Amino acid sequence: MKSMLPATILVVDDNRGILSAAELLLRAHFRRVVTTHNPERIRALIRDESPDVVLLDMNYHRASFSVICP
Repeated sequence: MKSMLPATILVVDDNRGILSAAELLLRAHFRRVVTTHNPERIRALIRDESPDVVLLDMNYHRASFSVICP
């Protein structure tokens, strides 16, 4: 039996299908899986959810990464 990581992961992608698939797959391995397709929410989610891991689509066509790292 696989053990679940006592961690929260934040997944950011503009493709909602990828978000759904990632959530489905990662839910078996992480205590919490938080997803967003909106880059404007990233900083607030990091602040509010305190994720241990952030999986970020680096080809995000709408994202200005200054939103994440000002």
